[in-house]
Amino acid sequence: MRLVERFIDLDPLVMSRSRVDRSTDKEAKRKQKEMIRRARWANDPVYRERELERGRKWRREHPESHAKSQRKWRAKNIEYYRAAQQVRSREYRKKKPELLRRLCTNYRKRLRVLVINHYGGICVCCGEVEMGFLTIHHINNDGAEHRREVGRAAVYQWLKNNGFPEGYEVRCYNCNCGMEYNGGVCPHENSRTTN
Repeated sequence: MRLVERFIDLDPLVMSRSRVDRSTDKEAKRKQKEMIRRARWANDPVYRERELERGRKWRREHPESHAKSQRKWRAKNIEYYRAAQQVRSREYRKKKPELLRRLCTNYRKRLRVLVINHYGGICVCCGEVEMGFLTIHHINNDGAEHRREVGRAAVYQWLKNNGFPEGYEVRCYNCNCGMEYNGGVCPHENSRTTN
């Protein structure tokens, strides 16, 4: 009987209905398999560990495919991904505050060295090279205003993010403070002119 049915011209509407029925059957079977898999995952630790190991093995063997699928998933679920990242970040900060503090301190030190070295790494007035004595000087004497805008601790980050703009130079703390107390002229320059 099946051989005969192949050669009979069937109504396209009937054919399309049968295809839809078959596709919904496949979808129902897929959902049922997924429910069974989730139930086993929740109740069977051996099955869970075996599946986790299978996933780890696949990710090791197919790093490009894994990265591609991760990017695709992230793009599709960006709100969920960002929310999950924030939760993980908060939990990590609570678990390891001392480590995070050390990492932030090291980053700020490296950032400071990077910025000071970019602007010359030596005091333009007295020639001081000891990193502990050097700071960034605003040539236009608008440092207080700039710190109010970006925040006191964020000046070095701002300089890096903005491509190390003009209008800044390296001075040692003595020269920088001396200029403030001496009307914009470094005491070194006064002593050089009197000698």
